[in-house]
Amino acid sequence: MKRYFLYINTILKLGIPNVLYIAWYRFTIKIGLRKFLCKEEKTKFEGNFFNPITTEIKDYPEEWKKKLIEEADKIIEGNICYYSFHWKNIGNPPDWFLNPFNGERFPNVNLHWTNLSDFNPKVGDIKNIWEAS
Repeated sequence: MKRYFLYINTILKLGIPNVLYIAWYRFTIKIGLRKFLCKEEKTKFEGNFFNPITTEIKDYPEEWKKKLIEEADKIIEGNICYYSFHWKNIGNPPDWFLNPFNGERFPNVNLHWTNLSDFNPKVGDIKNIWEAS
């Protein structure tokens, strides 16, 4: 009985709409609907992914410009800011499958995102890979 009370309490704290959305999300993953709706696009990219800007920034306050330009230069050099705090180098063009916190690459890059586990023992949390996107 205590277990059911815990479930009900958790559902109420999370909110019924949120719990229903997660149930729907997991159901659509399980039946393959998300994979069908979110089809892969194969692209081949060559050259720099990020390019230097060639125009002057006019729409920002002066005090923002220096920091904005510094951060843009870091991105051009292949550094990405993870979780709004950690600057990590993943290259230019970016290595989209690199976990920069442990240096490991995701092993099976051909899997559709709906087939990925949230945590890989070698690579770590999938959020560290997806954050660059």
